[in-house]
Amino acid sequence: MLRDQEYVGLLIAAAQRSVKLAVQRRARALGLTSQQFWFVNAARELPGASERIAPLAASVRTAVVRGMSPREQQALCAALRRVVANVETFVAKAEVEGGRPHDGGHA
Repeated sequence: MLRDQEYVGLLIAAAQRSVKLAVQRRARALGLTSQQFWFVNAARELPGASERIAPLAASVRTAVVRGMSPREQQALCAALRRVVANVETFVAKAEVEGGRPHDGGHA
């Protein structure tokens, strides 16, 4: 692995923390925790859900992809789906093998 490369898992965790901190700070103004924000954000798709959360959700979505072209956004989504699938495969294989560690490469 090249010295200048960063671990994908660490980058994903850093991205998740950044989004979580942004949501915590912005949702606090509405009296929500980050967990409540994500629940309400999902629930707002339901008929009759509060529209107060819509502008905040839109601003978070915009901030996450700011400066990224549609092609870059698609590539990122595809890469993250691959990461999720890889981790699911890793977990499933560990369960089949009785939880034994497996060194199949570096993150």
